Amino acid sequence: MGQDKANPLAAILSGALMLDYLAERYALEAHANAARMIETAIQNGFEAKRLRPVEFGGDQGTAELTREVIALVEEDRA
Repeated sequence: MGQDKANPLAAILSGALMLDYLAERYALEAHANAARMIETAIQNGFEAKRLRPVEFGGDQGTAELTREVIALVEEDRA
């Protein structure tokens, strides 16, 4: 705890799954789009080597990974 080593990607992807569920359950297209944006940002981030979690031998801690995912999502929105 407090070491900035935890990988936040599982929690972020869980949020995307929740958005996807809500989209399907209540026919909310915006939620489906948001889920896809998150999933795509993470996929693209790994492919571009912009996401490097400590637990996979990388150099990004919790805060830096989170900032990078946010940046990737914002880039996708542009």
